[in-house]
Order: sequence, then C-alpha cells, then structure tokens
Amino acid sequence: MKKTILQCLAIFSLFLVSCTKEETKTPTQLLQRKWIANSQELLGSTVTVSNGTYIKFNDAAAGTDYEGKNQTTGAFTYTLSETGTTLTIDDHDSKGGGYGYTWTIEELNKTNLTISTNTVFGITRIKFTGE
Repeated sequence: MKKTILQCLAIFSLFLVSCTKEETKTPTQLLQRKWIANSQELLGSTVTVSNGTYIKFNDAAAGTDYEGKNQTTGAFTYTLSETGTTLTIDDHDSKGGGYGYTWTIEELNKTNLTISTNTVFGITRIKFTGE
C-alpha cells in the first residue's frame, strides 16, 4: 500500500514539474516583432507574396516596413486599440509597403497576423507570419 502511494506521489510530482504555464501576452506584445507578408487579397483575388516584404512593429509605437518588389524601406508610427482589434498606421513617407490606413485585426497570435481594411478598390486583406 505504501509503495502504491509513493508511486502515485512520484508520478504526480513529475506531472507538476513538467507542466509550466505559458505566459499570456497582450495584443501589443504579440504585435511587436517582424512580420513577413505571405499573401494579399484585393478585389477578391489572393496573390502570394514571396519577395521579402515585411512590416516590423517596435515597442515605441513606431516601426519600419519594407517593400520587396521595389526594395524600399519606410517608417511609420502606429496605434493599437486597447482591445487589440484595430490598428492605425501613419506612414511617414511613400517608401516601404504603404500601410497608412486603419486596419481591422482579424488574427493576431505568436505566429500569424491578418489585417484588413476598406479601400476605394474594396477590402484589402494581408496575411503575415511572425519571425
């Protein structure tokens, strides 16, 4: 009986040691990294992006964006809503990806970011992978 109880305690203690709680990150913490563009949807058509285009959010509400096709880098500031559902980007110049809109965040986790906005051409949706 004692042997069974000791075995159960040993197994239970191993279970406690091996289980670590993952830290829950805020939307701001999840956003602050480099995001590589995978695809862009415009006028109902989706185009794969594979030219190195990225957007990088720094912790000072500023960032950089790189347009792989033209090989230009721009700078921007941003505001993320408290709920993490709306992202407003203010481009400082015409270089880079031209993300100067208010975006709806459709998905934001440690590996994926999907944003969309309404333009004169309809809804534009961009999918990124975190680096």
